[in-house]
Amino acid sequence: ISFQNVTNSDISGNTITDDETGMVIVDTDGITIRNNSISNLRYSGVWLNASNAITLSENRVSGSSEGDGISVSGSTHITCEQNEATGNANDGITFDNVFEGTIFQSNTSGNTNNGIRIFNGCGNISVGRSTAANNANGAGIRGEFGSNIVTEENDASGNTNGGGIVYLFVDGGYIINNTAGANEGGIGVVESGQIAIHGNRANGNVNGDGIRVGNSTHISCDLNEATGNFNSGIVYVNVIEGAIWRSNVSGNNDNGIGIWNGCSNISIGENTATNNLNGSGINVDIGSNINSGENNVSDNVNEEGIIYNAVNAGYIVNNTANHNRGGIALFACNQIFINENRANGNTNGDGIRIANSSTIGSDLNEAAGNFYNGIVFDNVIEGNIFRSNVNGNNDNGIGIWNGCSNISIGENTATNNLNGSGINVDIGSNINSGENNVSNNVNGGGIIYNAVEAGYIVNNSANNNRWGIGLRACKRVSINENHANENTESNGIRVENSSEIGTDLNQATGNFRNGIAFDKVVEGNIFRNNASGNNEHGIGIWNECRNITVGANTATNTVNGTAISVSNGSNINIVDNNVSSNAHGGGINYNFVEKGNIINNSANDNRGGIGLFACNQVALIDNEASRNSEGNGITAGNSTDIWLSSNILDSNAPFGIWFFNTLGGAIQGNVVTNNSIAGIGIAEGSRWILAEGNTVTENTVGIHLGEADDNLLFNNFLQNSVNTEIS
Repeated sequence: ISFQNVTNSDISGNTITDDETGMVIVDTDGITIRNNSISNLRYSGVWLNASNAITLSENRVSGSSEGDGISVSGSTHITCEQNEATGNANDGITFDNVFEGTIFQSNTSGNTNNGIRIFNGCGNISVGRSTAANNANGAGIRGEFGSNIVTEENDASGNTNGGGIVYLFVDGGYIINNTAGANEGGIGVVESGQIAIHGNRANGNVNGDGIRVGNSTHISCDLNEATGNFNSGIVYVNVIEGAIWRSNVSGNNDNGIGIWNGCSNISIGENTATNNLNGSGINVDIGSNINSGENNVSDNVNEEGIIYNAVNAGYIVNNTANHNRGGIALFACNQIFINENRANGNTNGDGIRIANSSTIGSDLNEAAGNFYNGIVFDNVIEGNIFRSNVNGNNDNGIGIWNGCSNISIGENTATNNLNGSGINVDIGSNINSGENNVSNNVNGGGIIYNAVEAGYIVNNSANNNRWGIGLRACKRVSINENHANENTESNGIRVENSSEIGTDLNQATGNFRNGIAFDKVVEGNIFRNNASGNNEHGIGIWNECRNITVGANTATNTVNGTAISVSNGSNINIVDNNVSSNAHGGGINYNFVEKGNIINNSANDNRGGIGLFACNQVALIDNEASRNSEGNGITAGNSTDIWLSSNILDSNAPFGIWFFNTLGGAIQGNVVTNNSIAGIGIAEGSRWILAEGNTVTENTVGIHLGEADDNLLFNNFLQNSVNTEIS
């Protein structure tokens, strides 16, 4: 049947079989083609060209051996509804350069190529409620080079060598509420703009993704289901301006959602991306301004919940990333905010991990019970970790590693981590930890800094850990106003192999070993701390420390050691400390110290008051060392150039002041009273000692000289049972 230059005609009820072409309609207007049966032709069943206002309805076109079922080209206002175009050698229904048209409620299944094809400049085309399934080598619905193409409520499934729905170079349109399952790929949009993909089901596609958008702009994806696909659920590749919202992208073989290759200004929100087999819930690779919020990205057991790689700017907010291999991971990113997420119980990684990135903010996250660490920054420049819960991880609560700089860690809770520390910092600069609770990490420390250049540790609670706060190989770090109490196997605060370390207003009490220990520290101070009640020493200064000032501390009631213990150091100054009531040890002990001052300390009611052994050029001024029970008020042995001035020594046993084998020095202006054996003893080879202007009263012996030559005693006030004794 052939029509040309015909208007307002009706072609209906015809049966055409075994011919070249069924119907050829050219240059017509207002034609209705209805209820025709066309089969087993060589070319297209219906071929419509250069026509207007044509209705094709209820036709059955099948078995074309070299053509399409229905082919419309160069036409306008075409209505195609309730047709059946199946089993054709090319496509079921094609619109070629058609403007204003519809394809509704048609069956275009089982064709060799595409079910429905819209191409070559079509505009304002709607495809709805059609079945385009099981086409052998093409797509269910394919739109190419067109504008305002709408596909709605179609079944485009089972196209195992092509996609369910494919848009290529389409400007404007919708893909809404379609079923595109069991195809090679579900829904594909390439080189297109302003496309909305909503409410579709793109599940179980056998060799591709559920929904894939490439090299396109202004793409919105909402309320879709893209599950169980061979590759990923929803993928954007080089998409500028877009969104993926409220979709189910679970159970895919690779990723739930992929955002790749230069995407920018993409929002990913309220999606469920769980149980993906070999990939992540959300995987972002190379992009900018990528925002992920309120997604459930849990139970992806072989990868992370969310991965950002090489992303510049964006946020990851209020997502649930639990029970994955790892929770949330960023690599080579910049200006990313990670806030209010839950990244818990991840089975073979960290809760949140950031590597080789800059300007990273992390706030109000929960990263607990992970196989490794709660939150990790690895070579991050400029960042913060605030107000997060990082409890109960297998290793550390927070890790800051491998060259991080300018990092603030504040108001976090990092407790009960099993085998690591609350906060662990290794190799970095300008690392600041403030107001964190880092307690009850029973096999690790509260806070550990290793090889850190500059920073502070302020107002943290580091109690009941294996050890409290530890620094190794650090420089210019301030440790202030912390609580490091009752740590079970080591010290409250320990600093070693470091320089320019300040500690002020800390509480380090009741620890298994020492309150505060400096080991091989150069330039530092320990001020206004409470280091009482520790099992060994209150404060320890050891192993070549130099230029250290210890001032205004309280170090009392130490169980088995000394309040302040100094061994093998130089220029060590101890000023204004309360080092009393250490019943089993001394108040202050110096061993092998070269130069220093011990000034205005209270060293009362200890086992021994102040003791020096093998020291040189140490001055003791204005101290009180009274009522010490077994070890003298002040002792200096095997030392040189020791000066005592204006000290008070009352009621000690056995001596108030005891010098033995000490060469050079002075004992001047001291008040020495009520000591059990002697007020001042100079003995055992001591020489060149000046004892002048001392008040020595009410002692059993005032001044005792024993095997001590070349000493000078004059102008002392003596009022004792025996004022002088020489043996």
